[in-house]
Amino acid sequence: MRNPSLFIQRMHAGGMMPIFFHPDEQVCLDLLYSAYEGGVRVIEMVNRGKEAKSIFPKIKEAADRMPGLYLGAGTIYHPHEAEEFIDMGAEFIVAPVMNPKLGEYCARVEVPWIPGCGTVSEVFFAQELGSELVKIYPANILTPEFVPAVHAVMPKIEIIPTGGVEPTAESLTRWFDAGVLCVGMGSQLFRKDLIQKGDFLSIQQSVKQAMNIIDSIRAKKIIKMGHAQVTALPVYNAMVYLAERLEEKSNGRIKVKVYPNQQLGTERELLELLQIGSLGMTKVSAASLEAFSPEISVLGLPYLFRDDEHIDKVFNGEIGDQLLLSSEKFWLRGLCFYDAGKRSFYSKTKPIETPEDLKGLKIRVQESKMAINMVRGMGGSPTPVAYGELYTALQQGIVDAAENNPPSFYNSRHYEVCKYYTIDEHTVIPDVVLISTKVWELLSPEEQQWMQEAADESAVYQAKLWKESVDESMREVEKAGVIISYPPKDPFAASVKSVYELVKAENPALIPLIDKIQNTR
Repeated sequence: MRNPSLFIQRMHAGGMMPIFFHPDEQVCLDLLYSAYEGGVRVIEMVNRGKEAKSIFPKIKEAADRMPGLYLGAGTIYHPHEAEEFIDMGAEFIVAPVMNPKLGEYCARVEVPWIPGCGTVSEVFFAQELGSELVKIYPANILTPEFVPAVHAVMPKIEIIPTGGVEPTAESLTRWFDAGVLCVGMGSQLFRKDLIQKGDFLSIQQSVKQAMNIIDSIRAKKIIKMGHAQVTALPVYNAMVYLAERLEEKSNGRIKVKVYPNQQLGTERELLELLQIGSLGMTKVSAASLEAFSPEISVLGLPYLFRDDEHIDKVFNGEIGDQLLLSSEKFWLRGLCFYDAGKRSFYSKTKPIETPEDLKGLKIRVQESKMAINMVRGMGGSPTPVAYGELYTALQQGIVDAAENNPPSFYNSRHYEVCKYYTIDEHTVIPDVVLISTKVWELLSPEEQQWMQEAADESAVYQAKLWKESVDESMREVEKAGVIISYPPKDPFAASVKSVYELVKAENPALIPLIDKIQNTR
């Protein structure tokens, strides 16, 4: 079974996809050899002449003797054409148009399909049909400006421009800076006059020069960073600050582009993209990492911390470093923690002064086993709801209450529905800035140092912004008529002792870590 994510990785690694065909079989073989020796590892032979079907098997036979070469068939309009070339060994299919029937066929036989698109609508329908990579054609008409226009509404789709891309630093820089995955070139690389003279060495040199230009451009790395929260929260400004500091430290060699508000997916989807290297960085709640790191799950234990000094010593010390690296075996490397405050309950119908007040209430919790067990231990009915759907869920009575920090309560406008905010501060669950290990390993040691320094500096900046945001949020929700209460915490803490017992019984290996956190002075 072919792996689509592997397809994207191979296309990205290739950087450039030469496009070729000649009615003379030997010329085709010479062009293939010249491209390979010039550094090409992805190539498309087009179906443009009556000889194409008889020549392709010879090309495939030669390609199989070239380690790492990925061979596709292009100018494919219909499923029956795709079937013929796939049977002859084509590893991917390229089309000049967006034919849904062709897309459905390729999806059925699990062969990557690169449809030709000339409008945002065509790109959308291609993505709906399962295409991960679309060809924008003709590129000289659409121009590089078309790429960010597409990514503004479909940030997950990858793009390869063909028809008008030139093997010059100016042209290639414009396209890669616009955000393409790779580029396709034909006659600009395989010049007719050189083919007629049989000067395949010059063609090889032209290919190598273009590959060198692409490598040079890519040395200026652009890393995508997606997260699920709105731009009004301090974490967004902290991520922008991280990007700015990294660009300064690297003298422009590394740029981070931040995509907020679930543009690239939910927290779970972002983590999955990081694991396969399709996304570079993200910021998620530590609760979202429970499935990847049992160690991080302990941060969801209620009333784990005594005070702010205790919190600071844990997150900024040896334990914090240990937790940041605990999910590395799942291709997720933690860079730093962001302050996500202390979580407290808010409700629609009545103040929550004691754990008994939670009984009978449907309380929204994160998709976290620890959060579910905590609310259940206090007597409430835990109800996982996606954060983006929570406002409506509160309005419609799907849930009666929820829990979060003050800035989230305010910026989500949940205070418009919930007029009781109980500052019980049951958990301190930080956000975690993560980088895909697949991306981290592509950075040089010096670049890794810059990245870590920028992340650490952004954490300090975020903590300052967070405190300001908490103070402002509390003022604003009180002005909006929210009744804020500060009940004694001891009864709440006593009601969740069973959560600790359950965690220790299910995973005894976590007991030393829990003890170490609680005993940190």
